[in-house]
Amino acid sequence: MAVTPGPRGWFLEFLVFGFKQGWACLFGGLMLALLLGTHLFWPNDAPLHRYDAITIGAVLIQLGMLAFRLETPKEALVILIFHIVGTVMELFKTAAGSWQYPEASLLHIGAVPLFSGFMYAAVGSYIARVWRIFDFRYTGYPPVWTSYALAAAIYVNFFARHWTYDVRWSLFAATALLFWRCQVWFRPLHVHRRMPLLVGWGLVALFIWFAENIGTFARAWTYPSQDDGWHMVGLEKLGSWYLLMIISFVLVSLVQRPKAPDPTDKKSTPTLHPEARWIVAIDDDVLTMTDGQGERSACPLSDVTGIAVETNDSGPWGSDVWWMFFGPNGRLNLTFPQGATGEDAVLDRIMKLPGFDHAEMIAAMASTDNSTFIVWQQEGRSAERPVD
Repeated sequence: MAVTPGPRGWFLEFLVFGFKQGWACLFGGLMLALLLGTHLFWPNDAPLHRYDAITIGAVLIQLGMLAFRLETPKEALVILIFHIVGTVMELFKTAAGSWQYPEASLLHIGAVPLFSGFMYAAVGSYIARVWRIFDFRYTGYPPVWTSYALAAAIYVNFFARHWTYDVRWSLFAATALLFWRCQVWFRPLHVHRRMPLLVGWGLVALFIWFAENIGTFARAWTYPSQDDGWHMVGLEKLGSWYLLMIISFVLVSLVQRPKAPDPTDKKSTPTLHPEARWIVAIDDDVLTMTDGQGERSACPLSDVTGIAVETNDSGPWGSDVWWMFFGPNGRLNLTFPQGATGEDAVLDRIMKLPGFDHAEMIAAMASTDNSTFIVWQQEGRSAERPVD
């Protein structure tokens, strides 16, 4: 279906975006309907406890998602892991008095009814489905091991804050440091659009907060401050949901590996990922580069006396990280932006050069200023950027 550029086309794209978001939220939407429906209509004298009915209903929803192939088996496995991770957290938090489940049940572990894990699983299901439905791609994504370390630190802090200092503000800072450059590209209809990933996480956390208010209204669980009557959950909970979002995202990334935009897509690449129009390669230690205008240049690695990373303040919308290769007398031989096609192979080679400064490279990746970082220079030579 072709979309005519202009307001009508944008409106159609917005409608499709909304429909796809709703479709991705299917598990969570059904869970909320189950919580609210049983709260309003479940008989007090029913032979089956309401919480047990919710647990049975949640199991049926999960089986239906698999039976109708709305989730892949790999996605379901990650969601199961998230279910377990969430249940462990629930056991600890209820024991600490952070919240409680006010109704009776037979299907429970300790003070936690088994349906609680499905509420966490609903978040995981949404992320897994929206990732696939919108064909998520990423630019500026940090090394994957850093996201694993961040998620682990967040999870540990959910527990450790009860005995030691709450380091959530440090975790927010670490999240911003790692992901402030990262853009998520999503395809509502035909063309990918982009958004800072940090903003996307914030929007999802906001909607989870709305869902939490529905859940507490339905007395699926309550906070101590709600013992005398329901009121909306405080906005400070947004921070907790934001951090939980990161754990969910990283767990899903174990199956849905973060991918860069496809540079072979000639229709989308200029809009989707302009830096991918640059093509770099290294063969027999000869570095070649074709820029965005199609002009080609080459430089033997033996002629390179220094390598620098130049950063600027145009991010995250502009090309704010550039690799620069200098020859004798500080002459700039070749440069290309981060995100160029073939960049990984080139970086893998140059990072093996003796004396390559990995710490300086990490500092460059975290820079938001107009700066130059020397990451390698030939012994006895300097790699200063020439004066224009």
